[in-house]
Amino acid sequence: MKEVLITGAAKRLGRDFAIHLGKQGVFVWIHYNNSKKEAEEVLKLINSSDGVGELIQGDISQYSQAKSIANKIKLKGGSLNVLINNVGKYSTGDITKFSIQNFESIINTNLLGSYYMIQELHPLFNQEGGNIINIGYTGINSLASSTKATAYSISKTGLYILNTSYAEALAEINIRVNMISPGHLDNSIDLPKDIKTSIPLGRSGTSKDILDLVDFIISPNATYITGQNIEVAGGYMLSLNSHLN
Repeated sequence: MKEVLITGAAKRLGRDFAIHLGKQGVFVWIHYNNSKKEAEEVLKLINSSDGVGELIQGDISQYSQAKSIANKIKLKGGSLNVLINNVGKYSTGDITKFSIQNFESIINTNLLGSYYMIQELHPLFNQEGGNIINIGYTGINSLASSTKATAYSISKTGLYILNTSYAEALAEINIRVNMISPGHLDNSIDLPKDIKTSIPLGRSGTSKDILDLVDFIISPNATYITGQNIEVAGGYMLSLNSHLN
C-alpha cells in the first residue's frame, strides 16, 4: 500500500488532499499542529470510505518536531511514496509595520518547515522513489516586489527555489519534486471582487482542479516530469497588471 504524508491535512486544501487520496486506497498520514479535532474528523471520513490513515502531530516550523515526525513514521515501519508540503501560513500588512514575530513565523512555517520535512522524510522513500509536491501560488516565479504580503512572497519564492534544487538533487534516487501553484480557489480568503475580469477563464478554481493535477503527477503518466512549477489559476497573472502587491 502506498503511503502519503500531507502537512496541514486538517483543513481546507490539505483536508481535501487527505480525503481524496484516502478514498483511493492510499495510507494517509494526516499531519496537524493545533487542529486535532478537525484532523480526527478527516480520519473518520477516510475510514468511512474503507480508507486507512493515522494522525501525526507537530509544529513543522521547529526542526526538532519535524525530525520527530520522521522518527514516528520510522518506528511504525512506514515508508513514504508521496510527501505533500501543503502548510501555508498567510498574513498581510504594510511591511514597514509588520511585526517581526509574524514575519519570522511565516518564513519558518512556509519555507523552513517544508525544507525540514523534505530533508528528514526523503530517506523514508523506498527504492522505487516517489513524489514530493510543494504547494506554491500563482505568479511565484515572476514576482518583483510585494509591499503587503512580503513575508509570504519571500517564503513561497524560496520554496520555488527549494523545489528545483531538490528536484535535481533527488533525481538520482527517482524522487520527483514538483510544485503546484493554485490561483484563487473558491474558498480563498482574498477572492477578487470581479472574478470574470480578474481571471481570464472567468471563474475561481476548485479543489478538484488541484486534485486532478495531483493524481496526474503521482501517476505512471508523469514519471518524466520533475522540477516543475505548474500553475492552476485559470490564466490569472497572465497580465503584468495583476501581480500581487
